[in-house]
Amino acid sequence: MHQKALSLGRYIIITYLVFFLLFLIISISLLWKSIQHLALKNNEVYLETVSYKARLLLQNTYTDYLLSTNPAQQIFPREMFLLRRTEALTKLENFFKTKGISFVIWLNKDLFSYHVHNSPKIALKKPSPPSLKKYLQNKDIMFKYVYFDPFKISFLVFRTKEEAITPFKNEIYLFFCAGIFLALIALAVTYFIYYYLVGRPLERLTKSLSANELPGPTGIFEFDHLVEIVKKALDRERRLVESLAVSEKLVALGTLAGGYAHEFNNLLQVIIGNLEVASIACQDKNCPKAQDKLQTIKEASLRGAALANKILTISRTEKISAKYETDLGKILKDLEESLSHGLRREIRLTIDTQEGLGVHLSAEQVQDIIVNLVSNAKDAISGPGRISLKAYAERGNVILEVSDTGKGMDEETKKRIFDPFFTTKAPGQGTGLGLFAVYQLVKLAKGNIEVESNPNHGTRIRIILPQQSISPPPKKPPKPAQELETKIKPLRILVVDDEQSILENFRELLNLDKHHVTLASSAEEAYEKIKKDPNFHIIFLDLSMPGKGGEWLLREISKQREYDYHVVLMTGHTGLLSSETTKIFENKKNFKILHKPFSWTEIKKILKEVSSCLK
Repeated sequence: MHQKALSLGRYIIITYLVFFLLFLIISISLLWKSIQHLALKNNEVYLETVSYKARLLLQNTYTDYLLSTNPAQQIFPREMFLLRRTEALTKLENFFKTKGISFVIWLNKDLFSYHVHNSPKIALKKPSPPSLKKYLQNKDIMFKYVYFDPFKISFLVFRTKEEAITPFKNEIYLFFCAGIFLALIALAVTYFIYYYLVGRPLERLTKSLSANELPGPTGIFEFDHLVEIVKKALDRERRLVESLAVSEKLVALGTLAGGYAHEFNNLLQVIIGNLEVASIACQDKNCPKAQDKLQTIKEASLRGAALANKILTISRTEKISAKYETDLGKILKDLEESLSHGLRREIRLTIDTQEGLGVHLSAEQVQDIIVNLVSNAKDAISGPGRISLKAYAERGNVILEVSDTGKGMDEETKKRIFDPFFTTKAPGQGTGLGLFAVYQLVKLAKGNIEVESNPNHGTRIRIILPQQSISPPPKKPPKPAQELETKIKPLRILVVDDEQSILENFRELLNLDKHHVTLASSAEEAYEKIKKDPNFHIIFLDLSMPGKGGEWLLREISKQREYDYHVVLMTGHTGLLSSETTKIFENKKNFKILHKPFSWTEIKKILKEVSSCLK
């Protein structure tokens, strides 16, 4: 579910407003409490002052009364006393009116005068001072009790808290208005700071990324760090795209090479098959010189087959399925002499290794890696120099280090040395497949390659491969002489191949040992012959043929459970079999695979195994 997002600026403004309002409420509350406290304290002082002045006024009136009589006669006329007291009460009432406060006066415990100025309504029915004071306290009214004895006057001076605090309310309003004004100014300043320091750089960053461009430094650490992360992500994406392009190129190359290799191996099979027939014919006629030439041609053909196998090896990306347990250290020691002979005299080769360094590669693949690395190291040294090879075990891995004192590489070259067909050598001196083959083999073995190199400071290539345990080779008991000389029983053999020359080679070679040979040039023809005569001992089946093909015939053969055929699958491809074909081979013990080109010796070995199984 998509959630509506807010911009960074709105987050900042909303956060600012929330905290400001919270701060303003707390500040006004504290200020109001403080002003209330100060107002009440001030009112107590004020009531005390007013009470003192009222008492002084009564004292002055009483003094005037004393002066208006004859003290010597000690006569105090009651009329004069009442007159002065009435005069005192009038002055007292006028005094309190000018002060703006409320008061209550008693005479002989009877209410004499009552004046209320902006005070709450009070119902009085001749209350006594104590009861009135209690009433006022319950009403939250501040008061001061005053008693003047000569006139027998007692009164209460009081004001409500509201009357005491009213003068200070204007200060609260002023503070509130000033706070709002300052808050708006601070908000405007905050927004402009955000816009110029954050908003504009963020806007430039967003526009640049939208236009698939990388912005320059913004001056803000977080944004610059984000730009660096984006750059790394784009570089990683670029490398992935390049890797995907290389992978697609390799798939196409592997498919093309597989087709050419199949045809090439078929041609080599025809050549080797005819060489076998010619060699047998020369043995009968005792032609040693011709036999030597035929053997030379055969060896050259087998080298051509090995070359085709290498081309396919570096063109495919399948995982290694065979269980190899090759001792890298032993192979390195075995190659020391031949590697030294291949170097110029001014180049010194040093090898430091140990045995027991098992890796998940075949011996030929390990040799290819070592030879290619040493060859590149040799080409990098123009004069006197040194090449060092070191192999050792480290943390469950086998490490192979190849160092040279050559011209080294710059950063751009280091990035491309494992690309197919990339080379820094002159035209005709390199194909650009050597280090690429090394890279492919190392990755197939689930290893890694590290390269350290600087211009004019040599190169060090470090290959890290998972270490494998090496089991000792099983000791095979020597075969008795009579077993070696045992003749192969005549077998009923079906050969299926679309190459007519290969079929003729099989006929000629198998007829020499008196076998019953049936030939078929397609899977459909072979299937019809099997239905007519299913009693074949062994079937040689080509995998790639026009029509339904060898895999279809292989599936049909595997379904016939009443006939336990021995099947030899012949293929000119050196890649891995399809999953379906592999599954059939895993479930059938009598199924084998034979890679073209193969020799007559390999066929005789298979025929001997089948013959020994017959009763």
